[in-house]
Amino acid sequence: MACELIAVGVIWREGKVLIGKRPAHVRLGGLWEFPGGKLQPGETPEQCVRREVLEEVGLVVEVLGELMTVQHDYPDFSIRLGAYHCRAEQGEAQALACDVVEWVSPDALERYTFPEANRVLLEAIKLPS
Repeated sequence: MACELIAVGVIWREGKVLIGKRPAHVRLGGLWEFPGGKLQPGETPEQCVRREVLEEVGLVVEVLGELMTVQHDYPDFSIRLGAYHCRAEQGEAQALACDVVEWVSPDALERYTFPEANRVLLEAIKLPS
């Protein structure tokens, strides 16, 4: 089974992070996620985060650094998920390629249902840095 390379942005603003709800018709639809997506050939994870965040939620972001990388095997596919701390530089978050976007405090993330691969990432975000 091939492993998909995914990069997501953990975008911070005033102590909150941006999450979006996946459209119902896509794989893992209806679950919440951090904006991001598949790396394109020749693209760095940081370039992917900037491109995907702009496409999905309309924000220009500065990638501040890597938070963590998670390897996860679902029953029918595998992913390597790289998560990057980001700061919004320009724009207002809008649901362009997701159903809804919300700014959420790290402590409130447990109220949202995320894909299983995000479990370790969610715990890391809740820890004080």
